[in-house]
Amino acid sequence: MSNILLTNFLDASRSLGPVPNSATPESVRDWFVAEYLAKRAGGFNYDPASFATYQLFRGAATKEQAISFCETTGNPKGRPQNADAIRTVADYALENISRCHKTGFVALQVGRAEGQSVYVGIQAPFLRVRERQGRVVVHGYRLSHRPVEQEIDVACAIALSHLARDDYSEADIEYLYAGPGPDGKRMFRSILGRDRALPSREELDDLMSIYVRGIALLLRDGASPQPPSFRGYQIYSKEDGMMF
Repeated sequence: MSNILLTNFLDASRSLGPVPNSATPESVRDWFVAEYLAKRAGGFNYDPASFATYQLFRGAATKEQAISFCETTGNPKGRPQNADAIRTVADYALENISRCHKTGFVALQVGRAEGQSVYVGIQAPFLRVRERQGRVVVHGYRLSHRPVEQEIDVACAIALSHLARDDYSEADIEYLYAGPGPDGKRMFRSILGRDRALPSREELDDLMSIYVRGIALLLRDGASPQPPSFRGYQIYSKEDGMMF
C-alpha cells in the first residue's frame, strides 16, 4: 500500500521533478496527489527479480534458472514482468561475475513532518566487488515510468550517500536500468555514479528538506497514512550519524 511516510527512493526522486533544483514543497505535494496517492499500485513487486539479479551476479544461477525462478515465484500478476526484467539484465550480470554481499533493505529517516518521521526506502541493494572495484547495486525495473536523467542522478545520490560508507566508502553506485526505452519496450543500461554529475551532499540535503516539507503539506491537507511497515528493513536516522 502506498505510504507517504516510507517512500521508495525512486519515487522520492520522481517527486522532485525532472529539474530537481526547481522543486518546491508545493510541487512535491502536487506530485504525490497526482502520481502517487491517486493511482493504484500494480499489485506486485520486483522482489523475485531482485533476488535473481543477486544470484546471477554471484554466479549461483544460470539465465534460464533465474527466469524460471521469476516465472514461478511471487505474485502471479508480476511473474511475467519479473521474468522480463531478468531477461534484460541477465547477460550483463553473467559477464560480470563478482563477489557479492547483501546489504538488506534500508529505511533512511530524512526528517520529520507534522510530528511524524519521514523515511525513504532503498530495497534490495547489494555490494559487488570485481577486479578490486566495489559497486553498490540498485535497480530500476519498473515499466510504468521512464525517468529523465536528473531523476536518475538524484536517486543514485540518495543510495550512494548512505550505502557507500564505512568499509565501502570508496564504492561506486551502479544503477541497473531495465525500464522502458524510447519505444516503450525494456532497455538495459548500467549507470555508474562516477560517470554522472550527482548532487553533492549539501545539495542532497537541500532536496531532502524540500521533500520533507512537501510531505508536511500533504499531512496538513488531511493525508492520514497508516504507520509504515518496517518489516525486513534496517532503520537509520540522522541521529545515528548515518544520513547524508
